[in-house]
Amino acid sequence: MQYDLAYYESKQDRCLLAFTQSEFEMAYTICTPLANLGFKDAQLITGLLYAYGQGVDKDLNRAKIWLKEALKNGREEAAQALTQFDLD
Repeated sequence: MQYDLAYYESKQDRCLLAFTQSEFEMAYTICTPLANLGFKDAQLITGLLYAYGQGVDKDLNRAKIWLKEALKNGREEAAQALTQFDLD
């Protein structure tokens, strides 16, 4: 599958911005498709949204899945989140 990396990086920046501005429903809408494509920052944010129940129903099982994916892809902050939510 080939895609325009700059386009998706721009979407990931918007995902992070929405999360930091507490626009959680928007963050979920933008981040989840990116997480599915393997973008580690979006995976981290999606995991955190599920863990906190912000913008989506709280689901610690899904949080664990996304946080582990983010960690596997090199997003070290995911390890802290896994520990914080007793998911490790």
